[in-house]
Amino acid sequence: MASSQQCSDLRVVLVGQERVGKSSAGNTILGKKEFNCRISLSPLTLSSEKKQVDIDGHRVSVVDTPGLFSTRLSADEVKAELEKALQLSPPGPHVFILVLQLGRFTPQEQEGLKALQKMLSANVSKHTMLLFTYGDRLEDTDMDIEMFTREDDNIQQLLQSCSGVYHVFNNKMENRDQVKELLQKIDNICDNGQSYYGRRSESGWGSVLRTLRENKWLVCGLIPCGLILCGLILGARRMLPQQCVRKIKIFVVMSRMWDKVIVFQDSSKSPIFILNSQALNFEFLSSLFLNNVAGTY
Repeated sequence: MASSQQCSDLRVVLVGQERVGKSSAGNTILGKKEFNCRISLSPLTLSSEKKQVDIDGHRVSVVDTPGLFSTRLSADEVKAELEKALQLSPPGPHVFILVLQLGRFTPQEQEGLKALQKMLSANVSKHTMLLFTYGDRLEDTDMDIEMFTREDDNIQQLLQSCSGVYHVFNNKMENRDQVKELLQKIDNICDNGQSYYGRRSESGWGSVLRTLRENKWLVCGLIPCGLILCGLILGARRMLPQQCVRKIKIFVVMSRMWDKVIVFQDSSKSPIFILNSQALNFEFLSSLFLNNVAGTY
């Protein structure tokens, strides 16, 4: 897993079929009408859109997306909008909320998670939870949400294929307790903000950010860079030669670990990559990697 920048940040992406209440759910989370959810005969959300708000010490960002099986967008356009949703949630969403309308579970909705995996990656499943809208429909029955999910084999299969976490909304914005409960469940999924969805494994992109945060410096290159790195590990920062931070050039090289790697080159032409995370804005650095390390983010 990758690591997050701030534990107080929660980055949420809403996904699902058209007309299941994604935009309304987003407004419920935000506590105000930010996404267009008026009554319409055709889907209103055709592009990914981000809104954010502070809730109980969390800076919560919510990205609303078009339907996974949109009737107005091609499959490639839907995929492009999901890619946009990732770019709107740097360095990656903490959770994908697959929105389902309570009492309506169509074959397409059963395939929602598979469609998400196909468009992004298989790894997205463990960062995905279910959110049922129109929860007030249960009020006229003798069932609660636990009984409802337990008795539906298709929903059980879907839960087994993702994080296994689910929640229910009545989409009444004045009911803030349901939002607090949702945020707690998201915290549990992402280990209080410590993990998020990323296409790079822990040995790749995730470790870059972790190294920058924990060790403050990242050094990549050939000898004598190995000596420098050893010195840094031992805490001997005085081993850094001054020329490494003078007259640097920036170029891009190919790598087996990443599609692209931004490398700083010193005046001696020795390949070296040195970043001081205290001197750079970490949010900007994350965005820089997301936009340049792999264009498919």
